[in-house]
Amino acid sequence: MRMIIGSMGWDHPEWCEQFYPDDLPSEWRLTYYANAFPQVLLPAADWMSGDSELFRSWYADVSDTFRFILDVTGIEAADSQVLIQLQCCVSALGERLAGVVSWSALPQRLCTQLRVLLGDEAFLATPACPSVDPEVQLAGDRATLCVLVSSEVGRDLHRLRLVFDALIEQFAAMPSVCLFISGAPPEVKVMRDAATLWQLIAGMQR
Repeated sequence: MRMIIGSMGWDHPEWCEQFYPDDLPSEWRLTYYANAFPQVLLPAADWMSGDSELFRSWYADVSDTFRFILDVTGIEAADSQVLIQLQCCVSALGERLAGVVSWSALPQRLCTQLRVLLGDEAFLATPACPSVDPEVQLAGDRATLCVLVSSEVGRDLHRLRLVFDALIEQFAAMPSVCLFISGAPPEVKVMRDAATLWQLIAGMQR
């Protein structure tokens, strides 16, 4: 099982004090983030407020290996404008889009529309059971498991270790796990600690 770690969003003003250099222009933040982490989860508010020019700039600001995941929780199948906006974002991000995730159940009609929109390359992750922790959200597709962990849970390394052990036990067949840290803002130290902890656990299992 391979784990990829990122945060929910990258443009957090609070990160200027703990992650981004003070003199870093705001338009360089994505590139700086992408040099440190391989993926990001985009909340619906971020991709809903953008346009094709912004999405193309996101594409250009990251390397070929970086991946975006769009959070589609709460969108409605009947809202054609939302689907048009989503299509615009999907088209602009191209191969840098890994997939979309919803932390709540989606109507079957919407799932069908999203699969057509995404094509065969990107995943559509929907709620997966059972949960490994009451405060950890899971969503999965055939080959990818998405995990949303709050900074509060991540700060407790013992608790995070239990979450990781449960993931390995329950989802060993999943080749890829996308772990996202949330918070206001997400804590960069938690992201780095999670990556280190996972490497240690993976090393012990070899």
